[in-house]
Amino acid sequence: MQDYLHLSFSREIGLIFFLFMGCMAVSCTSNENKGGATLTYRLDDFPVTKDLVGSSFTFDSILNPRKILLKGDYLIVSENNFGNLIHVLEKKTMRYLKSTGNQGDGPGQIRSGIWYFDAGLDDEHYWAYDLTGKSFYKFSLLDSTTKARRTIRQNESWFLGYSIHQLEENRFISYMSRDGFKFGIFDSLGSRISSIRPWSLNDSVDQMKGYILMGLNQGPMQYNPKNRIFAHAGIKYEFLEILHIDNGDIIRLEGPSGVELKYEIKGNPSDPILEMGEEVPRGFRDLYVGQNSIFLIYIGKTLKETREEGETPSLILEFGINGEPKGKYQCDLPVRAISVDESEKKIYAVTGGREPGLAIFDY
Repeated sequence: MQDYLHLSFSREIGLIFFLFMGCMAVSCTSNENKGGATLTYRLDDFPVTKDLVGSSFTFDSILNPRKILLKGDYLIVSENNFGNLIHVLEKKTMRYLKSTGNQGDGPGQIRSGIWYFDAGLDDEHYWAYDLTGKSFYKFSLLDSTTKARRTIRQNESWFLGYSIHQLEENRFISYMSRDGFKFGIFDSLGSRISSIRPWSLNDSVDQMKGYILMGLNQGPMQYNPKNRIFAHAGIKYEFLEILHIDNGDIIRLEGPSGVELKYEIKGNPSDPILEMGEEVPRGFRDLYVGQNSIFLIYIGKTLKETREEGETPSLILEFGINGEPKGKYQCDLPVRAISVDESEKKIYAVTGGREPGLAIFDY
């Protein structure tokens, strides 16, 4: 075990402690932790480099696409809008099939919006998470109704969870705030079963420290129920953690820029504000966990550069499920979200720019 990063907080809060961000075991039934690996990489480490030209698609019914999920023969797309927030397309033909996920306060309706999708455990069902509404909605690809088949509400003991992914029947993993652990495991009634990945092995982490660390390390995450791999990447700075649920291994990757992480905590102790260093490049916009690889949309620009340049053509990085660099793909379009068909070597993407839409890239 090692504490490889020493972070000092500003005088406004006056907290100085060692933050353990190495690799520890994952267990859904205990808090046991064991060593893992921390790997560094650079863009030159990827053996395959390709320029990808996307085939673009726009739909009158999908004006502001946000997230995309490949589910068998279907593509599921969420939208920031009103009315029905989910759209289903036929993957092979890109034919629009139907909309669902009606917004509202009634039974089976989505309270606010869709933060992301979860693949679910079978071929028919998938989930949509509403962060603002603190709700998890289960939909069927076979339904003609626009309402969810099942809704799970986060109760008081689960309310500080800022994500939900289904690990197995009646077991859900959540990214935690104001907590000594990064992840909590809950049942559908909101009872906490166990915890995963303590922020520190050597120092206590109170609610305020847990809140700061949650904000610092926020970013996209996804779970693949077939190989039981959970991945979490940073959006504020560059890191990727790969959690092998069954054997308890965690692999952490840092890179590719190699820029030192710097930030400040400002404000008062009851309402701290996290401010990243101006020279720290942002990490990853979205990720996809496949059977053999993990794909990420790399940002690689500081917050200032992002604001000044706007959306530019995206770089997608491919890693093996044990963290080895595999491919580096320069897209000709700005990409906001991805889902991947590894067997057909196609990346399905939500694109940005003046006219957001969908695109397919052959890699």
